[in-house]
Amino acid sequence: DGPAPTRTPWSARDEDAVPPGRPPVSPAPLRCRARDGLLLGGWYYRAPGNTAGRPAPCVLHLHGGPEEQERPVFNPLYHEILGRGLDVYAPDVRGSSGWGRSFVDADLGVGRFSAIDDIADCAAHAVELGYADPLRLGVMGRSYGGYLTMAALVWHPDLFRAGVAVCGMSDFDTF
Repeated sequence: DGPAPTRTPWSARDEDAVPPGRPPVSPAPLRCRARDGLLLGGWYYRAPGNTAGRPAPCVLHLHGGPEEQERPVFNPLYHEILGRGLDVYAPDVRGSSGWGRSFVDADLGVGRFSAIDDIADCAAHAVELGYADPLRLGVMGRSYGGYLTMAALVWHPDLFRAGVAVCGMSDFDTF
């Protein structure tokens, strides 16, 4: 038998992880208008126990690309976040695919700055609807979504309480 193996962060299971299983919620489509009038799409996932009319902590998740698109499919990251009581809002900001050629090209050049403002507009919309608590907003993303996360934290420093940028590029000149 011998001694038990030593547990390390690399081999230890997260003891407070959300149990695997059926997704706890189904997302609802959520559209909002950007400050320049452009209609943005996305999906809102309300965590179990969070009810309408009671603003909840919310994480905006920004997809990579920028030409990717949010879809209402199982996402293990969302499963974990939702299981911990936080809502997830996954918007398609300008530059995303699935909304036509003019939408996917709307973030080119100076439009890139408008994509950053789209994030703030989506957050404001979730707050105005009473879904998200303005004092408990976070933003996160991977790759291009990581870039947008860092940009949103810099351009809108009073909006988000936390941010997670996973492998986001920080310098387009050297990318």
